[in-house]
Amino acid sequence: MPNTQIYTNTDDKIGIIGQNIMVQGNSIAAYYILESYNYGIMAEPGRSSVIGRLESMMKSISMKYPNVKLSILNVDKPTSVVDVKKNLIDTVRMWDPSYGEIPEIFADNIKKQVEEYCILRLQIDSNDLGDVDTMTTKQIVGSMISKAAQIFSYRKISLNFKKIKDIEESYYNIIANYGARASRELTFYTYISSLFPSYDITYNRNSYITRNSSPILGFVDQIVQSHFGYFTMENPGVEIFGHEMTKTYGSIVNINKFPPSINTDNFNLGIPNLRVNIELLPKKKAKLSIKRSRADLEFEQESAEQVGARDTDDLDENLELADIALEQLGRGNLLCNMSVSCLILGNDLKEVRAARQRIISQLADIDVIASQSLNQGADFINKYVKGTPGRYEHLVDLRVALSFQLNDSPIIGDGDSDLSAPKIGETI
Repeated sequence: MPNTQIYTNTDDKIGIIGQNIMVQGNSIAAYYILESYNYGIMAEPGRSSVIGRLESMMKSISMKYPNVKLSILNVDKPTSVVDVKKNLIDTVRMWDPSYGEIPEIFADNIKKQVEEYCILRLQIDSNDLGDVDTMTTKQIVGSMISKAAQIFSYRKISLNFKKIKDIEESYYNIIANYGARASRELTFYTYISSLFPSYDITYNRNSYITRNSSPILGFVDQIVQSHFGYFTMENPGVEIFGHEMTKTYGSIVNINKFPPSINTDNFNLGIPNLRVNIELLPKKKAKLSIKRSRADLEFEQESAEQVGARDTDDLDENLELADIALEQLGRGNLLCNMSVSCLILGNDLKEVRAARQRIISQLADIDVIASQSLNQGADFINKYVKGTPGRYEHLVDLRVALSFQLNDSPIIGDGDSDLSAPKIGETI
């Protein structure tokens, strides 16, 4: 019998505040859509400019919240053929209540739709929020109308509602030039699709689920069983979305080492389900961290020399990198802690292992060293679902953390063209 750990992701402190603030236990985060760019057709100066804009945004946030933690992730939101038809009919009936069905010649050509988003998830530090023990979740999520919502309203939650909204407003005032608030429905979907990554969760935009997204969060459950090199998901919560509960398999792969130098204007890893979790560091804290690391490296180097060790190339390289980091700080660059991981999915263990090996080999081709997580279940919940890793493996220049091009997406036509893609946040 394998030695396993079971993680149950059911939390009585969960809901959505306002439009885009997710409360998940002690984790509170605001969700935003970042502008997308077609890096594939950009010259290097264009790519550099886009990443520079993101860097400027992060620097502006760090001036007010120097220790902020954040995640950058991709979300592909599918809409089934049935739901596309329902959405089209509902839209037409807003103007013509008597409208019947879509003509067959058009209905037969309707395909499944997938909306692609790059999500920025900014944590809100609960230490700054005070303690309001008497606040119920009903006060947090607003008025509820269903029986499920009434049950949900009895669950207690300790939050300073006004302070949370003030911090989110402060975030948005900076981010507004670079993206938009995620809608309430997209905030809900981002969480649900992370919790049940093996399923295509789809629903009509006018469905019960959309109207009651926040209280539903309190009733969806995921049971994760952690094994060596992989984990299983029981998926009991998918039944509310019309899916059958089935055991599925996954594996978290962590990136352990990057090349000594990379082209930060073009470092797309090209792997699916990537999560980049970042902790911005104030200059003083970053400088102290580097100096401590450098002192440890110098001690290791001295010890190695005393015992006559010949292979000290890694120590020499790391000392050189520490000097470069101190130099970057001196030039005003922003440093951050970073954790990068990806999720491998499969229908069975054999498929997961084969896909994992392909990903690790693919990364090795560009001198990126990756390995399977040693704590699969916890890393899935903390790194992938919540965006709150227990530790960050890399201390890097902020620009490195923004270089993975997760906001890469095809854009059709010029900005003023009738053929151009709709603006972010728009529904057509």
